[in-house]
Amino acid sequence: ELRAGDAELPFVQRLRARAQAWSQTSGVKLDMRLDDVPVPHAAAAENLLRIVDEALANVLRHSGATRVTLSLRRDAAEAQLVIADNGRGAEASLHSGMGLANMRERAGALPRGRFEFDSAAAQGTRIRIVFSTAEDRPA
Repeated sequence: ELRAGDAELPFVQRLRARAQAWSQTSGVKLDMRLDDVPVPHAAAAENLLRIVDEALANVLRHSGATRVTLSLRRDAAEAQLVIADNGRGAEASLHSGMGLANMRERAGALPRGRFEFDSAAAQGTRIRIVFSTAEDRPA
Protein backbone atom coordinates (compact mmCIF):
# COMPACT_ATOMS: atom_id res chain seq x y z
CA GLU A 1 0.00 0.00 0.00
CA LEU A 2 1.41 3.35 -1.00
CA ARG A 3 1.32 6.20 1.48
CA ALA A 4 2.20 9.26 -0.58
CA GLY A 5 0.97 11.68 2.11
CA ASP A 6 3.67 10.85 4.65
CA ALA A 7 6.72 11.07 2.37
CA GLU A 8 7.71 14.53 3.63
CA LEU A 9 7.58 13.62 7.30
CA PRO A 10 10.75 12.70 9.20
CA PHE A 11 11.37 8.96 9.29
CA VAL A 12 10.45 8.40 12.95
CA GLN A 13 7.15 10.26 12.52
CA ARG A 14 6.33 8.13 9.47
CA LEU A 15 7.17 4.98 11.40
CA ARG A 16 5.07 6.03 14.40
CA ALA A 17 2.06 6.96 12.24
CA ARG A 18 2.13 3.67 10.32
CA ALA A 19 2.49 1.58 13.46
CA GLN A 20 -0.32 3.44 15.26
CA ALA A 21 -2.63 3.05 12.26
CA TRP A 22 -1.84 -0.67 12.17
CA SER A 23 -2.58 -1.03 15.88
CA GLN A 24 -5.90 0.78 15.58
CA THR A 25 -6.95 -1.32 12.60
CA SER A 26 -5.76 -4.64 14.01
CA GLY A 27 -6.75 -4.15 17.63
CA VAL A 28 -3.35 -5.46 18.73
CA LYS A 29 -1.75 -3.53 21.62
CA LEU A 30 1.39 -1.71 20.49
CA ASP A 31 4.24 -0.49 22.69
CA MET A 32 6.63 1.89 20.93
CA ARG A 33 10.04 3.06 22.03
CA LEU A 34 11.37 5.17 19.20
CA ASP A 35 14.51 7.25 19.41
CA ASP A 36 15.04 10.00 16.86
CA VAL A 37 17.38 7.97 14.66
CA PRO A 38 18.72 9.51 11.45
CA VAL A 39 18.27 7.35 8.39
CA PRO A 40 21.04 7.84 5.82
CA HIS A 41 18.86 8.21 2.71
CA ALA A 42 15.31 7.94 1.36
CA ALA A 43 15.81 4.40 0.02
CA ALA A 44 16.93 3.20 3.47
CA ALA A 45 13.88 4.80 5.09
CA GLU A 46 11.60 3.13 2.57
CA ASN A 47 13.24 -0.26 3.14
CA LEU A 48 12.84 0.07 6.91
CA LEU A 49 9.19 1.09 6.60
CA ARG A 50 8.47 -1.83 4.28
CA ILE A 51 10.14 -4.23 6.71
CA VAL A 52 7.92 -2.94 9.51
CA ASP A 53 4.84 -3.18 7.28
CA GLU A 54 5.66 -6.81 6.44
CA ALA A 55 6.49 -7.74 10.02
CA LEU A 56 3.24 -6.26 11.33
CA ALA A 57 1.25 -7.94 8.56
CA ASN A 58 2.85 -11.25 9.58
CA VAL A 59 1.81 -10.66 13.19
CA LEU A 60 -1.82 -10.46 12.07
CA ARG A 61 -1.60 -13.37 9.62
CA HIS A 62 0.34 -15.86 11.68
CA SER A 63 1.01 -15.07 15.33
CA GLY A 64 -2.20 -14.67 17.30
CA ALA A 65 -0.34 -12.03 19.32
CA THR A 66 -2.08 -9.63 21.68
CA ARG A 67 0.92 -7.30 22.06
CA VAL A 68 3.69 -6.01 19.82
CA THR A 69 6.74 -3.99 20.80
CA LEU A 70 8.35 -1.75 18.21
CA SER A 71 11.64 -0.14 19.15
CA LEU A 72 14.24 1.94 17.35
CA ARG A 73 17.50 2.67 19.16
CA ARG A 74 20.82 4.21 18.23
CA ASP A 75 24.28 3.52 19.58
CA ALA A 76 27.03 5.65 18.02
CA ALA A 77 26.80 5.17 14.22
CA GLU A 78 24.65 2.03 14.41
CA ALA A 79 20.92 1.65 14.97
CA GLN A 80 18.63 -1.26 15.58
CA LEU A 81 14.97 -1.68 14.79
CA VAL A 82 13.14 -4.46 16.66
CA ILE A 83 9.63 -5.79 16.13
CA ALA A 84 8.66 -8.39 18.75
CA ASP A 85 5.34 -10.04 19.53
CA ASN A 86 3.93 -12.30 22.23
CA GLY A 87 2.30 -14.69 19.78
CA ARG A 88 2.58 -18.41 19.25
CA GLY A 89 5.85 -18.25 17.31
CA ALA A 90 6.42 -19.07 13.68
CA GLU A 91 6.06 -22.58 12.36
CA ALA A 92 9.14 -24.04 10.73
CA SER A 93 7.50 -23.76 7.30
CA LEU A 94 7.20 -19.99 7.69
CA HIS A 95 10.88 -19.43 8.46
CA SER A 96 11.72 -19.40 4.76
CA GLY A 97 8.59 -17.67 3.40
CA MET A 98 8.57 -14.84 0.87
CA GLY A 99 7.81 -12.20 3.50
CA LEU A 100 10.92 -13.11 5.49
CA ALA A 101 12.99 -13.34 2.32
CA ASN A 102 11.82 -9.85 1.33
CA MET A 103 12.64 -8.45 4.77
CA ARG A 104 16.06 -10.11 4.70
CA GLU A 105 16.75 -8.63 1.25
CA ARG A 106 15.60 -5.15 2.28
CA ALA A 107 17.75 -5.28 5.43
CA GLY A 108 20.73 -6.33 3.31
CA ALA A 109 20.23 -3.24 1.14
CA LEU A 110 20.65 -0.96 4.17
CA PRO A 111 24.08 0.48 4.97
CA ARG A 112 25.82 -2.41 6.77
CA GLY A 113 22.38 -3.93 7.22
CA ARG A 114 21.80 -7.18 9.09
CA PHE A 115 18.59 -9.16 9.60
CA GLU A 116 17.88 -11.43 12.56
CA PHE A 117 14.81 -13.60 13.03
CA ASP A 118 14.05 -15.35 16.31
CA SER A 119 10.95 -17.43 16.83
CA ALA A 120 9.99 -20.41 18.92
CA ALA A 121 6.70 -22.16 19.63
CA ALA A 122 4.70 -20.35 22.33
CA GLN A 123 7.48 -17.76 22.76
CA GLY A 124 6.62 -15.18 20.13
CA THR A 125 8.67 -13.79 17.30
CA ARG A 126 11.39 -11.15 17.23
CA ILE A 127 12.80 -9.45 14.15
CA ARG A 128 15.89 -7.31 14.58
CA ILE A 129 17.38 -5.07 11.89
CA VAL A 130 20.77 -3.47 12.51
CA PHE A 131 22.11 -0.77 10.19
CA SER A 132 24.61 2.06 9.98
CA THR A 133 23.28 5.59 10.42
CA ALA A 134 26.43 7.17 8.93
CA GLU A 135 25.92 8.48 5.39
CA ASP A 136 29.53 8.05 4.35
CA ARG A 137 29.74 4.34 5.18
CA PRO A 138 29.53 1.83 2.34
CA ALA A 139 26.61 -0.58 2.24
